[in-house]
Amino acid sequence: MADTWTAFTAIPNDTQILNHGYSQCVALANLYNEETVGGEFVPVASAYQWWTERGSLPQIRDSYTPSSTPKPGALFVARGGLYDARDGHIGVVTGVNADGSFNTMEQNAGRRYVGRYTRTRDANVLGFLIPKPNPAAPAAPLSEEDDMTIYIRRDSAGTVYAYSPLTGKARALTTLQWTVTKRAYANAGLKLPLTEEGPAAMKALVGKER
Repeated sequence: MADTWTAFTAIPNDTQILNHGYSQCVALANLYNEETVGGEFVPVASAYQWWTERGSLPQIRDSYTPSSTPKPGALFVARGGLYDARDGHIGVVTGVNADGSFNTMEQNAGRRYVGRYTRTRDANVLGFLIPKPNPAAPAAPLSEEDDMTIYIRRDSAGTVYAYSPLTGKARALTTLQWTVTKRAYANAGLKLPLTEEGPAAMKALVGKER
């Protein structure tokens, strides 16, 4: 249902989130924690305990970094003022504004179920729990070495190239690299997919080979 940041933030307003038998603010936080962050259920009775007992709860301590600064993807924890004075309140930060306020998804706040709000960093906000890794953070670009799809080609001069479709670049292999590649294929009982094509022709092959 909410296994990615995009899927979680697409949950419509007024959706009832029922999690482990509860539909309060903590139910939304635990849904986010378990499905989007990939953490374990946080077994506390009150929302404010996500902050005050974070050091003794491995479900929070191992999966989140406490911060005084809002960041998209973080959980914010509050108590008193606009928020419940007894049990506190918790929600997910979806954006941060230039004036220091932050946008949120919460349950059991102004709306009974899921709603969107803009909050300010006041004394009633105890702090922010930033997931590690943060599902809201943009993915780091992969380097050529990170791309697992590599095509091997040889040009008319006999030079062997490894081509990365991610970057569109071809790199000439040294004799040692070519020998190691051939040996790895042979040891795995595979036929090496080598054809007589130079680097310029390789781009046309993207998406046509598996």
